[in-house]
Amino acid sequence: VISLVGYRTASRYGLSFLSAIGLNKFVANTEEEYINKAVELANNIEELKLLRFNLRDIVKNSSLCDSVTFTREFENALRFMWKKWCN
Repeated sequence: VISLVGYRTASRYGLSFLSAIGLNKFVANTEEEYINKAVELANNIEELKLLRFNLRDIVKNSSLCDSVTFTREFENALRFMWKKWCN
């Protein structure tokens, strides 16, 4: 998927997810860049095959699926907010 970045929250989800899994090259900032990336990818069947073969592992090993780090950071944020409220 090529994602065209916009100004609204909903139009930035693709950027967020693709960045988190290290696939920033699929993010476009302009319509022209979007078209160029889509054409380039459509003409690169080998890259598409490789991506399809590895995508599950790419996502599984990304920060999106790092529950340990997420939980630790979430707990730290809760502690910070609790301490701030108590003060």
